[in-house]
Amino acid sequence: MMFTGAGPNELRGLHWGEVFLDHPVPHVEIRANGSRRLKTGERPRRVPLVGAALHMMQGRAESKGISDPTNPVFPRYASKQNSNTLSAVLIKMMKAAEVWEKGRKVPYSLRHTLKNYLRRSAPPNFQLLIFGHGHGEGGSA
Repeated sequence: MMFTGAGPNELRGLHWGEVFLDHPVPHVEIRANGSRRLKTGERPRRVPLVGAALHMMQGRAESKGISDPTNPVFPRYASKQNSNTLSAVLIKMMKAAEVWEKGRKVPYSLRHTLKNYLRRSAPPNFQLLIFGHGHGEGGSA
């Protein structure tokens, strides 16, 4: 969330068939699938994987194997029943890092870490596309 700007449910429902590590621009495709829906029609998009996000996803692919494109990237949290588990884990991590503030800094705030950075370093149209608020063709970034 911190390095892609994707929301918790967008990543929770990510399948290996939506991860493109060997592409010239490694990325994930955020789109509706059997594990998640999207909030609006503008939200399907491609989110580049760089830095820590790319490194983490490459490590996950090596350790978990990606033979079936319908397998979830994060199987522990992929089912609807486990969405609360993801939130609890994120809250626990935020508390350990001493950044959690009830009602103010919550797991969804992690998404805004990238948004704050991009406000200082990227053109507004790029920001809109990354976060799924853009009006670009196909919603790709």
